[in-house]
Amino acid sequence: MEADNITCFLNPNSSIFEVSLIPSTNIEYGIYLIGGTVLNYDITPSYLLTAQCSDSRRNNTANFTVYLVKNMAPVIHNLPDSISLSEDVNTNTLLHTLNVTDTEGDNITCVLNSNSSLFSVSLIPPFNTDYGIYLTGWTILDYDTTSLYILPVECNDLRQKDTQSFTVNLIRNTPPVFNSLPSSTNVSEETVSKTLLHTLNVTDEHDNVTCVLKTHTDKFTLETILPSLVDSAIYLRGGILLNYDITQSYLVVVECGDNRRNVTDVLTVYIINPNEGPVIHNLPDSVSFLEDVNNNILLHTLNVTDAEGDNITCALNPNSLLFDIQVIPANYNGMQF
Repeated sequence: MEADNITCFLNPNSSIFEVSLIPSTNIEYGIYLIGGTVLNYDITPSYLLTAQCSDSRRNNTANFTVYLVKNMAPVIHNLPDSISLSEDVNTNTLLHTLNVTDTEGDNITCVLNSNSSLFSVSLIPPFNTDYGIYLTGWTILDYDTTSLYILPVECNDLRQKDTQSFTVNLIRNTPPVFNSLPSSTNVSEETVSKTLLHTLNVTDEHDNVTCVLKTHTDKFTLETILPSLVDSAIYLRGGILLNYDITQSYLVVVECGDNRRNVTDVLTVYIINPNEGPVIHNLPDSVSFLEDVNNNILLHTLNVTDAEGDNITCALNPNSLLFDIQVIPANYNGMQF
């Protein structure tokens, strides 16, 4: 052994690897990965390096192969295909906590791989170690416009990534329901005081309900019932003059809503004329009798009814010297033509 000074280097040179003295000894040479370089298994899975060492007279070379180990992508575990969410929810809401692992223990970042103002993926406070899928607060969901959202969730370790889909199915808000609203009711045209016509029974599964009248508000009103102030009722306003001869009925449209959806129903209010005229039934157009008759003869028995059962008086109009209308005596057994 000549104990000559030895110099080692890569031949050819490399921008990724180098041969240099090991700092702790400054005697031995080592093969180094140059710091700040970016390796990519998918582009170059291995590197063949030739190391050359010389003593200023002669040199020797040897090959050294660097095999890259492919980085494993993070894995999103047990992400459900979908969840159901009420369209009424509008607060910042955690929909699902992500379970993500990485074989190499790399730092993992998860994002929603789409432009969405309604949903997001972010760290879950206060520990900020796990990621969650959130509904963004103060948003407006509308089942009738969009009934479901497909969210691509991506988790990466800055080199590899895992992407899975998460579907949010909206649950449509159930509108209020009218219970037992009759199709009609009636009121006398002689009524002038405020009168209760019908007490509403409207229910909603979750929301508060507000009801209003949409028609004939000059004659009818919808008010809460004292003292509970919970139920509402339809009233005829006080001081209203009803006239059967002009208007026999009113279609009162009631609308109830829960701040999301409205429903309507109709109550028909019939005006009753309390003093309807008597009705003459089956009066024949004519009757025949002999001209020789000159005594009191019953020509026809009138059939007259009155809806209110009032007493009825009948007379000829205009009066006649030959004929008249009389009450038939109970014991009458004479001839009738």
